[in-house]
Amino acid sequence: TAIGSKTQNGFEINGIGNMVLNHSFSIENRATVFKVRLASDSNIGFGYIANGGYAPGGTLFTIDVPNKMINLHDYWSDTSTVPTVRKSAHFDPDISHDFVVRMIKKQRTNRIEVYDYVTGDVTSVETTSTAVLNDVTNEFASGRQNGCPSIVGIAGTCLIKSFRIVAPSVSNPVIIYGDSITEGDRVELGSRYADLMKQENSNVMISGMSGTTIDSVIDRIKSEKALHPKLIIVTIGTNGGNSPEKISALVNEITDMNCQLILNHIPAKPDGGHISVNDMIEQNWKGRSFRFDLATSKNNDPKQGQNLSLFADQFHPNAAGHADMAKRIYLD
Repeated sequence: TAIGSKTQNGFEINGIGNMVLNHSFSIENRATVFKVRLASDSNIGFGYIANGGYAPGGTLFTIDVPNKMINLHDYWSDTSTVPTVRKSAHFDPDISHDFVVRMIKKQRTNRIEVYDYVTGDVTSVETTSTAVLNDVTNEFASGRQNGCPSIVGIAGTCLIKSFRIVAPSVSNPVIIYGDSITEGDRVELGSRYADLMKQENSNVMISGMSGTTIDSVIDRIKSEKALHPKLIIVTIGTNGGNSPEKISALVNEITDMNCQLILNHIPAKPDGGHISVNDMIEQNWKGRSFRFDLATSKNNDPKQGQNLSLFADQFHPNAAGHADMAKRIYLD
């Protein structure tokens, strides 16, 4: 939807709808930063649309100047609407000043900071979700700031002067890519296999996104290549979507970055579907792989099916499952 136009001073929002950046991000511990000039009628949203997962929604923050509020909303499941406000803070800006808007993702914490460029005053709102089995509403809460950055024109006008995405500076990072198993659905932070790996290597960065397939992983690697990883570790295929052609595309993308790849076997699935997925990986990837299928199967035998004591539900390992997966990293 056309919600504005480019001017000499930036991009002027003067319409209603979404403007979406066609790049996908899910790296944890990052900030999405806008420099803006607000107007007396500004009602503008900043968020992430979770493309590539099961739902098209994500996270939405709004700055409502007429009502003197900044808001963090419930999970943005329908991007044609503005969802219920989850948390708010009073905000009465001097519209003659520029402001810096920071959307901060710190693991499962969503935070917005609106910084007055002249006075240095900061107004903020944040929420943190937790992983509780059978409580998906709380686990996703206000979304996870994964997917494509979006600006939403709700009412009034606003000038966007600049935009950037920043992440911690890590020398020669190791980036772990995957779906909900990597992101850590149904398990507390600190217990994920990626967290356990990070305890041994502080250069580890995590880029998991629930519900996604290999297409999303390729998109995110392209978008996040400015992090200059020395090693990329990928666990993908539980949600389907793998093919020899797509595995080849993944390998080529990472090879072109002069980066090493570890392409893992996926954990055991309840229907035995992991066997065909992992056979395809073996046939199309001759490099190193962590055998997460062995770690999560009965008697370490993928043909015997899942070791149910290692799963929180049908697909997501629990803390013990993640611990056993982490052990495979040092065995393989």
